[in-house]
Amino acid sequence: MAATGRELEELQANYEKLRRAVRRHLFFWLACIVVALVARRAMNYPPMLSWPVFAVPVVVFGADFIRLIACRIKLSRHRDSLSE
Repeated sequence: MAATGRELEELQANYEKLRRAVRRHLFFWLACIVVALVARRAMNYPPMLSWPVFAVPVVVFGADFIRLIACRIKLSRHRDSLSE
């Protein structure tokens, strides 16, 4: 039982680490959006040129989002197995 408790602690620590990373990615993405929209208006570019600011972070940070979701699923399954 101690090994499963230890595994649960490791999973929880990993999950919290991934949550912090995704939160930092989200703040960075929002800052990029604000800067891009201000720059676009200042230079009178058409709105169509703003789409890379929305699309590129999804591609670049997508792996961390997927890892977070997978870790959340693994953590909930591990908790369920311990409660039974």
